[in-house]
Amino acid sequence: MPTAKVVKASATELVERRIVAGSPSAAAAERVGAALAVTHAAGAPWWGAPPEGWEGDYLIGKSFTPTVAESMAPSTWGAFFAHWRIMPYA
Repeated sequence: MPTAKVVKASATELVERRIVAGSPSAAAAERVGAALAVTHAAGAPWWGAPPEGWEGDYLIGKSFTPTVAESMAPSTWGAFFAHWRIMPYA
């Protein structure tokens, strides 16, 4: 799985080299699934938590996937996913 190379980093900006999308394949899907399983196994203090030490807004690519403040985090995965991952697209 490729990782983006950092081009520029400062206290207010992070610029990474673009990763060119490839064609979907069963092997690629398996690699992504395995990497996602490792991420999920690492755990988080609440649904939608930003990376440890992160301050400010956090969006994943061009998607509507914001982090969630602990005070706003739902107690279940379903409620989190519906509100914070599905509703921004609806």
